[in-house]
Amino acid sequence: MKRPASLSPLRYPLEIEHDEPMQLDEPVLAQLSMYENWPDCDVDVEELLTWAKERVDILRELERCQAIRLDELATSQRVQHKLAQSDHLGSHDSRIANLSDEISHFVLRLALCRSDPLRDRYIGLETAYFRTRYASLNPEEQARFHARYKLSWPSATDDDKREHASAITRTFSTRWTEAEVAVLEQTQYARLIKGARKLDLLKLHWTDVPQLVGQRRAVITRGTTFVEAKHIPDFVALAFRRRMERALDTTARQISSFADKPELTDMFRVIQRLMAQEMSKISRLPTAVTLTAKTIDDVAPKHFPPCMLNLHTAMRRNKLLRYYGRHQYGTFLRRATLDADEATTFFRKAFSKTSAIEWEQKRYKYEFRYIWGLEGAGHGFEAKSCKSCIDDSPSQHEHHGCPFATFSSDDLSRFLSKEMDVKGESVIEILRLKEARQYQAACTRAFEAKHNSSWTGPEAIVDHPNRYFDLSLQTVQIDTD
Repeated sequence: MKRPASLSPLRYPLEIEHDEPMQLDEPVLAQLSMYENWPDCDVDVEELLTWAKERVDILRELERCQAIRLDELATSQRVQHKLAQSDHLGSHDSRIANLSDEISHFVLRLALCRSDPLRDRYIGLETAYFRTRYASLNPEEQARFHARYKLSWPSATDDDKREHASAITRTFSTRWTEAEVAVLEQTQYARLIKGARKLDLLKLHWTDVPQLVGQRRAVITRGTTFVEAKHIPDFVALAFRRRMERALDTTARQISSFADKPELTDMFRVIQRLMAQEMSKISRLPTAVTLTAKTIDDVAPKHFPPCMLNLHTAMRRNKLLRYYGRHQYGTFLRRATLDADEATTFFRKAFSKTSAIEWEQKRYKYEFRYIWGLEGAGHGFEAKSCKSCIDDSPSQHEHHGCPFATFSSDDLSRFLSKEMDVKGESVIEILRLKEARQYQAACTRAFEAKHNSSWTGPEAIVDHPNRYFDLSLQTVQIDTD
């Protein structure tokens, strides 16, 4: 079906005007696009829907990666694998790849622009897909992309760095502690300036980088914000997202103007119905497993790894956790996306034997805020890996570490049966792995026995408590598909 002439208003003038129109026969390396213009070509409805469904499959894979919190490299590899299975979006023919990419994007834009829940999800997933593809470009290709869309960010001058050397060094340099910076401020200010000059910084308004400001990864002075140039991919993705938001608003208004054209409204209705059905197949994590101070008690026995379930159970029993237990459990919950305020509420209620005076005097509140990056240097703490937990040696009345390494066989057997509902032959196999000092393999077997599901992490065995948690949530997601 040839694109009707009445669809010409769907050429969106956003922030940038091109000197030349988009060429569909550009090489594959130039395939990344801001999707400003609807391609002018002949496409029948069957092709149009086929390409759109291929794109939905890729977005579904992306959301799956987000659900199990894969890192950028692992996500990119899975998306590339999915693209390789696509007949059109992953085609080696640059014209087919570019055409199907552009049209499938606009089809989904037409289909989802008037459905707020699907619209918001679509924008988020398209931005994630864009970012994954942008990250695959080398520096020269990224520079050409910036030039093509006139994307640029002013750099901080030497005068800027000299004037704000202390704040810049305190925020960005890992060479000195805060105490050392304070000494340098008094004695060797020239070294501060030299350190600040070495940093590649951009000079922006704080409203352009609210997330970095909130994470204390920016220096603010009189409305001007200095950030490291390594965050340019964030700025590019933000520019893409903002254009997507405006473009979908424009599309929704323009579709309404075709009410007097039945042939177009019928086509739009078919596209919208089919694509909404496809998008609804993208399953999300159930809201029932969202971590809050109120939901942790329900989530823990179902999805927490044995080490964290042991800490949680001990805390509930003793109304307290000792230092290393607080650190191990707190960093796990932080990575599991528990909000800092919710964490403070959760631990304050859990430490019910602790008076308000003790809570402040023993600095429990400060400690948890420090873990979440709200105190001290503002960096917070990373969650401990399985190896780090295994290497811990808790003393009496402490509960941190790895239960498979620290529990006796009898204690472990009781824990698996009572707390995890793992029994029978599975317990025997887990105990055998424990005796062989294969603690991570034992944890993997416990996961499989509890969830009646194979371990599907990027490593062959459990390698991180949060990986266990993420994949446990994913088993719920798969069951609801």
